[in-house]
Parts: sequence; structure tokens; C-alpha cells
Amino acid sequence: MSRRSRILSVAVILACVIGGILLFLRELTHIDTAEHVIAANISWLPAGATDVCYYNSYAFNAYEFQIDEPAFDAWCKDNDWTLQLIDSDPFTIKRYLFPTEQRNYPKSPTANDDATQDAYRRQLAEWSQRTEKIITHGKGYYHEIGQSGGFVSVGYDRDNGRAYYPSTPR
Repeated sequence: MSRRSRILSVAVILACVIGGILLFLRELTHIDTAEHVIAANISWLPAGATDVCYYNSYAFNAYEFQIDEPAFDAWCKDNDWTLQLIDSDPFTIKRYLFPTEQRNYPKSPTANDDATQDAYRRQLAEWSQRTEKIITHGKGYYHEIGQSGGFVSVGYDRDNGRAYYPSTPR
């Protein structure tokens, strides 16, 4: 093998290794978001889903969508998610806006007067309304994945016919 052939072989191998690393890093950092799209564009959601909003990344996925209750129940059954009725204890579930809104988390006030504390509590409540859904009448499921903090959760709010699905693989 000539020197030129060896140099070319090393260059090809280096290009493949660098390309593989770049593809891997892209997969780890890619974020896909959308609001109010058609479920047909999202292969694993149930066929009856409409008005889909989502955040999809390597570390966190969250979808919410309109669906009738029988279709939601069938989807959960297909995925082996055993639903619990929610009617007395509220079920809190993260929404698709959670990752993008983290940077807007209200800063703790430095002053301790009542007006400042009240304003902080209002900001915190507004932030929570954007990033979490509290279901008081519907169905829910939560499952931790291993001991690494990963989870799958799904909830259905009967009052507005909307399903919520956040998960993280960790």
C-alpha cells in the first residue's frame, strides 16, 4: 500500500468518525416543537388526536392533544398504561411548555415585605399554569423508569377532552 493510499484511508476513517460524532451530538441536542398541528404528522399518537402541541427532545418529550375519552382509553390500553380515576386528589402533569418556560421561572424576591411576596406568589402561580396541568376530573397514569429519574406520565382531563403526555428517558 502506497503512502498516498494510507493517508487517504486515514482521512476517510477520520471523516467517518467525525461525521458519526456530529450526528450523535445533533441527535442529543435537537429540539422539535409545534403547536396546534394535525396528529397524522405524529405517527405514534392515536388516530383521533387533534390540535396537537408538543416539545420533543432527547431529554424530555411532552404532547397534549384533543381526543375523545374512548379513543384515549384504547390508546392507553395499547401502551399497557393502567389508568387511575382522578376525582378527589388532583393529578399534576407537566405540559409541553415546561422546558421552554424554565428560563422564565420567577426569581426569588430579595425583599421580604408583603407586597413583594404577594407579587412573587402571583408570578409563580402564573408560571405553574403555563407549565403544569392540574387534572381534577379525569384519568391519570405515572410510572418511574429505573432509578435515574426517568418517567412516563399520561393524563386525561374530562372537563376539556384533552390528553397530556410527558416523559423523560433518564
